[in-house]
Amino acid sequence: MSVLISFIINIAIINLHYLGCVNSLNIVANKDISDEKTAMYMKTYIEDFKCSPDIGVKSTKLTSAWIDLLYLSYVVDKPKTFDYILSKNLL
Repeated sequence: MSVLISFIINIAIINLHYLGCVNSLNIVANKDISDEKTAMYMKTYIEDFKCSPDIGVKSTKLTSAWIDLLYLSYVVDKPKTFDYILSKNLL
């Protein structure tokens, strides 16, 4: 029984980590947050929270295309964020 509970807790923790990382897409898309602050937040998400810089989502309600951090930072015109994410994608 304790093994099952440990397994469920591990799955929950992994899912919570992924949901937290997906929130980085919301931060990049928010036009009320400056490019400098967005780049700072991305540094925190990628370096401190160990989120992948190539995280993305696919939503058929919005578009049939895959939307990732790099593409989104380009679309919303945040060049500092774009440069930072690009540098992390290359590593």
